[in-house]
Amino acid sequence: MDKLGFFSAVLHIYYSVVWSISYYTGPILLIKELFIPQALLGLSLLGFLNPRSNILLLVNSFLFASLYIYSSPVSSNNKTTAFFLSILVISSILKTVISGKSITFDRNRIFYLIQGPGKLILVFMYFFGIYHKLNTDFFNPSVSCAVDLSRQIATMIGQENNASLKWIPIYITFLIETIAILGLLFKRYRKFGLIVSIPFHIIIGFTGYAFYMDFSTIVLAMYTLNINEESLKRFKAVYKKRFRSYWIKKIIALAPIIFALALYIYVTILCKGVCSYRSFMPIFAFYSVPIFLILIFSKNVKQVGWNKSKSGLLYLIPFLFFLNGLSPYLGLKTESSISMYSNLYVEGRTTNHLIHGVIPGFWNYSDEVITVIKSNDKSLREGESFVRYDFDRRISNLQNVELTVKSNLKRSLQKISTNEGNWNNTYANAHWLMKKYLIFKPIDYTRPKICDH
Repeated sequence: MDKLGFFSAVLHIYYSVVWSISYYTGPILLIKELFIPQALLGLSLLGFLNPRSNILLLVNSFLFASLYIYSSPVSSNNKTTAFFLSILVISSILKTVISGKSITFDRNRIFYLIQGPGKLILVFMYFFGIYHKLNTDFFNPSVSCAVDLSRQIATMIGQENNASLKWIPIYITFLIETIAILGLLFKRYRKFGLIVSIPFHIIIGFTGYAFYMDFSTIVLAMYTLNINEESLKRFKAVYKKRFRSYWIKKIIALAPIIFALALYIYVTILCKGVCSYRSFMPIFAFYSVPIFLILIFSKNVKQVGWNKSKSGLLYLIPFLFFLNGLSPYLGLKTESSISMYSNLYVEGRTTNHLIHGVIPGFWNYSDEVITVIKSNDKSLREGESFVRYDFDRRISNLQNVELTVKSNLKRSLQKISTNEGNWNNTYANAHWLMKKYLIFKPIDYTRPKICDH
């Protein structure tokens, strides 16, 4: 296995996990009778078993990116991160083919084209993991998402009611994510960064909180970009030296095949696409721990400096990922902007961020907040609040709905009748690109703001 093969194997594991837990949801639901979900899962597992196949890497990345666009706007932060990484993989392969003026694939070139921008995506992910959390409520132990995420661990050690320890996960979160950035940017801190950050993702994956395993897996895929050829050759030499028995080698060689078959049978036949996170824990352990050990015991990568990188315009992809993370402060979407479990709010011209809220001079989608006062429809309950655009999206396809709402920008109540058409629907008038891009969290006016996605 080469560098690109190691990265490809882990990325295909991520695709397999995604197709496993979103088996009958989204656009897949429309075509499940054609066995498309089974085909997607099978194709991604085939890519895992054949990590040296450039075609399978290209096809699976294209399928994931295409289905992401089809089902947009997508609320999942891990899928959004994986989408940008998939676009990077597709672009790198195509750039190699076009520049080579043939259909041959230079796998080393593809890996190095992915490596720089891919690691920068991970840096930006950690940056926003810190920046979005710089708010008063994340530092409040009674509502902080850091405390919520660590609750299961605290319960396991019998400290769930120890209020004095609730500050620890808050500051540890910032410390770990800062160390991760330093490890990614500076070669001398690489090993330390890996030792600290990867166990953090593995542990939160095991907590099962909001099925964090898929998020942890895409992070592991980006961390594999730290691997180098020398380390893989060394592992191969150790393998040949330590495992000389024919049968042991056969068993080890069969392990990935058994893993792939077991996962496919479990998802498609036993749980029929409705798999619990607890049932995935052994599966997560099977691949996450070995990946961690391989990276920890690998040599430092002989990095190509930023100024010597051949990725060129491919750095636009992490730049766009950075802009996506800035969305809440630009007056755009608040969901799928790497602000998950951050306690952040910027809606209604208010914010709990310690530095700033929505920056003036950009967009104003999050300025107006609509609160439902009266409703004859169960999907819009009294007391619920939404950003105006999100509210309009929800009522755009409803019929025979009578509502009384309150806007934070107006003093008087407003009555809406979908039959009379007496409401200017901002969603209906929006450009189709905005409809694919904009997605907002439901607004919770509880203060301090409780933890949510």
